[in-house]
Amino acid sequence: MDSNTMPGTAVSKTVKEVQSPALPTVGDLLIHYLKLEGVQFVFGIPGGGLMNFLVDLKNNVDAIRYIVCRQETGAAYIADGYYRATGKIGVVVVTTGPGATNALTGVMNAQADGSALMLISGEIDQRFIGMGYLQEGVGGSLNINSVFAAATGYSSLIESSTDAQTILKQAFRTALSLPRQAVHLSLPVNVTLEPLADTQMATKTTAYRVNATGAPLPEVKTAMQSFLGCKRPLLFLGNGCREALADKATYNNLLAFVETYGIPVMTTADGKGIFPETHPLSLRVYGIADCLWPYHYLTTEDPSYDGLLVIGSSLGELSTNSWLPILAPKGTGSAFIQV
Repeated sequence: MDSNTMPGTAVSKTVKEVQSPALPTVGDLLIHYLKLEGVQFVFGIPGGGLMNFLVDLKNNVDAIRYIVCRQETGAAYIADGYYRATGKIGVVVVTTGPGATNALTGVMNAQADGSALMLISGEIDQRFIGMGYLQEGVGGSLNINSVFAAATGYSSLIESSTDAQTILKQAFRTALSLPRQAVHLSLPVNVTLEPLADTQMATKTTAYRVNATGAPLPEVKTAMQSFLGCKRPLLFLGNGCREALADKATYNNLLAFVETYGIPVMTTADGKGIFPETHPLSLRVYGIADCLWPYHYLTTEDPSYDGLLVIGSSLGELSTNSWLPILAPKGTGSAFIQV
């Protein structure tokens, strides 16, 4: 019976309801981008602020599995490890309030180490923001977005379907720029279900990623000529080149380079495993938790070690054993190059 039919009046025609296809939601959009990035696992602990997005994950379980962890900090560390092992962005999915703050240490570790990581924290229904709702993450005395804005490369609250596309693209762009970074998104439970205002989704990662540009070739040639002119050069690899050397062709080129010129290789502690320690040119690990092999090479005289090429390390305290002077190349014509 429609609103224009009086009680007791016979309806002489059949009304056929035609439903238009449902528009994709903000939750669907996030799932789309995770699939586009090749993410197969996300890590975290479920909660009320996530309930709608958890349904989206459940509906896509064949493509993306949600691994429930024992604690949010551990989930962030696991996601960091997932990135380091696969080269795909690590994703942490936790509930609002304490769920997000528990993950903070692991997220900051990823930011410090240059790992691509995305923390998605659920948020309460926007109708109740500022009313003292349980585990409220914004609008009250606790502001999750401000906390993560200071701890990551990018942090934002997705307030509506209108700005979802822009925020998601910026988050992935920041996380996957060089150096890689951690980012944070706060997703209110009601916004997850909002139909998209713009249904055009990126079909390639190049639509939002930053294209890295290399150093000018003349500068590279000058630096390499200086390095190869040294009598006892040394290659020092850090965690920052792990992703690049995961590419087989790139790794083979590096291997051919050091074998051709007989250049010893050592790594930082967090770069361990980048170069095989069974290789005859490996000096294993230098810095904190190191071994004695690098020290013999760095301190041997006649001739002195005089050339250092650093790739993928900022040369912090742990990588340099509290900045021991022996790491500095010695002698006239010595070369120090940091990439």
